Amino acid sequence: MSLVDERTILRSIVTKQDRLYLLNKVIGARLISYEIKNFFVPKSDYTELSEKKSYYTGTIRFDNETQKEASFFKFAQNEGEIAKHIFKAASKLNQDGILQPWFLTNNKLEKTWILCYERFNYLLSELPDNDIFELPENWRLSVRNSMETIKYIHERYLLHLGLKKRSSYALIKDKNGFKIKILFDRNSSSENSVYNIKKAKLDDWKDYKDVLEFLLKSLPQTDDLKLFLSYFGLGQNGKYKVFVDRLIRHPFLLRAEEKMQLITNVQHAIITQMISQNFRNAVNGEKFSEYENWDKKLDNWLANIYSRQIRAGIRYNVLKVTGLIKFLKDIYVHHCGQVEEVDSHVPHSFPGLYGRLYESL
Repeated sequence: MSLVDERTILRSIVTKQDRLYLLNKVIGARLISYEIKNFFVPKSDYTELSEKKSYYTGTIRFDNETQKEASFFKFAQNEGEIAKHIFKAASKLNQDGILQPWFLTNNKLEKTWILCYERFNYLLSELPDNDIFELPENWRLSVRNSMETIKYIHERYLLHLGLKKRSSYALIKDKNGFKIKILFDRNSSSENSVYNIKKAKLDDWKDYKDVLEFLLKSLPQTDDLKLFLSYFGLGQNGKYKVFVDRLIRHPFLLRAEEKMQLITNVQHAIITQMISQNFRNAVNGEKFSEYENWDKKLDNWLANIYSRQIRAGIRYNVLKVTGLIKFLKDIYVHHCGQVEEVDSHVPHSFPGLYGRLYESL
């Protein structure tokens, strides 16, 4: 990311005539001015030309003497309708995962439209293509929240149609890492503008997956990650809403406690015979054949637990995956204070197990 100071600092009074829209973020206060200070533009080798989206940072001031840091995008005078379209689309939505526009104004001195947003740290498009994105501790939550945002957009009968562009994602740092916030695109539209609504929604998810692959490329390319990414392609069959809900709850994005609950629920369904015949056929088929004789695949930590269980008189069917599910349920329950420890060992001994179980449910 390169930073260039503007030679002339723009200071404009937002007059009654120029203020086209205003989203008042300070209750009881009136916006009186904005000041644009710095100009950011991705370097030429960072992204494709279509990805380059320059922006500005600065402040907005209110008549109660408070001020807020803000980010600004400029549009040419003949792009006013585009700026209005983006502002109106985002302003209709009230969700934390959407980068909120604060106002849109026509600066007649500069002959530009200025769209003001809440302050963000940088756009995802500012990162080099060959850069390894350093994931923060809360990356799973950040990804799930961004997926909830896409679901929310679709529930409001809107389509983004620009999620393939990394410039559609703003990153805001917080104490736990970062939040991913989505910017609306000039191509965003309502459902009424497309013929095949389900296909358009799935295309949004396909585009998001491409960006997600960039975000997650610092992770080991495990079976669990590959199964999660391949799940994006399963939306063609069945109901769209069911697909999205299951995608967001995929085991790859679950915390250790949530994976424990998943295994517990599967084991309970097996015992009570509430599991489907399709699931039973799957776990006894070729898809799970690599987990047969699973007692020979345990790492030392899990093997010690298994030995203690055997000495205690507990028996497991080591030839079938259902025996492995029972064993995992038991160690989760008996080591509930060590769920993170358990979760760190299971994927190494049984790569892809959670994802394959989930697909078969």
